[in-house]
Amino acid sequence: MKKALTLIALLLTSIHNSSAITLKQAENLTVKNYPLIKALNKRKESFLKKKELIKKERFGTANITGSFLHYNRKNMLVPMSTLPSPLNPPPFDQDKLSYGIEYFAPIYQGGKIPLTSLLFSLRAKSVDTQKSYLKWTLKYQVDTAYLTYLALKAQENSLKSYLKSLEKLKSDVETGIKAGKFAKVDLLKVEYDIAKVQSEIEKVKSEENTMLTILQNLTGIKISSVEPVTIAQKPLPPEKILYSQLLKNNKLIELKKQETEISKKETVLTKAKYGLKITFKASYTRNYGFDSSENEPYGFAALFVSFPIFTAGKKYKDIESAKLNELAKKQEVKAEEINLKNQLSQAISEYKYTQSEIKALKKEVALAKETERVEQLKYDSGKGSMEHLLLAKSKRFMAEAALKAAIYKEEIIRRKIETIINGGEIR
Repeated sequence: MKKALTLIALLLTSIHNSSAITLKQAENLTVKNYPLIKALNKRKESFLKKKELIKKERFGTANITGSFLHYNRKNMLVPMSTLPSPLNPPPFDQDKLSYGIEYFAPIYQGGKIPLTSLLFSLRAKSVDTQKSYLKWTLKYQVDTAYLTYLALKAQENSLKSYLKSLEKLKSDVETGIKAGKFAKVDLLKVEYDIAKVQSEIEKVKSEENTMLTILQNLTGIKISSVEPVTIAQKPLPPEKILYSQLLKNNKLIELKKQETEISKKETVLTKAKYGLKITFKASYTRNYGFDSSENEPYGFAALFVSFPIFTAGKKYKDIESAKLNELAKKQEVKAEEINLKNQLSQAISEYKYTQSEIKALKKEVALAKETERVEQLKYDSGKGSMEHLLLAKSKRFMAEAALKAAIYKEEIIRRKIETIINGGEIR
């Protein structure tokens, strides 16, 4: 019974780990399992923890203190608070043990605490934007591998159909040779084309395995096959709308703008470093003297105020450096907008060309089929040549394969445009 349950469990695991997958499932699994997505989740969590840590700094810190001191001569245990007298001499000791508690609290730090807390909030938000950008990029990688695999599978099916056609032609030629109708050289020509097609099929299968491996690496699971995708050819929205959507929705541009905002806050924070600071400190200590055996309490509360009046030019250089970084970030936003507009323009042009190519290929397929039919009739009647018939078959296959590849290519480019508009640049 136990062995049977184990076998069932192994079978279920095998089915789960190696199965057919849809495009949507592949996208979702990639986003879920990709290590960099998990790393960004941890980074965001780290920023939020630091934000909470900074908020708690305003409450200050309490420390338990302790020390042992040995003097080269006897010292007072605590500062003198009353005039000494022979009847009430202060305790003098050469060895002293101190223990107690102290408390520090930043009353005002030039706005550093709320500014630093805000910076960590902005950085956590920018991590979310990075994740969105990365998700779009990963989905496009999955889409490209998935649709390329389907295109290769369609090409493989076309090659197999072509191979069947050649094998039937081979059989007909063999029959014709026996009847004295065809020459033996015609059979050799057909056999040569069969060998070429078989070699091409093996090459396509190898490329399919490469795409499947890429999908498995991205999704993190074993994939046996992929489900077909319905492709609907449709025109793009007007270019003006596409460029408007790009500037509005693109996550990479949004990320650059967030980095600019962060750099602005960093400039303000740099200025705050050189501003007025007020700190509160309180301490309560007991000092034990080994010579006098006295255990004297000693405490104080203090308010420290500081303002830098001389920094040897460090303040100016520090603030200028922060401002230059802020200006650099602003220019990066503009540069990214230009880069993405160029990428979008190229993708739109490529999409339009592919659409016109599909129209031409459809006509080419129709022409190639008719040409093949005519050449087959001519050859069967003894008026045509094997070279012309094989060439006609080859052209039909090439046209059909090119048409199927173009249709999948159109869908890949459409998804590329969608990724550029909403995600970021395609590297």
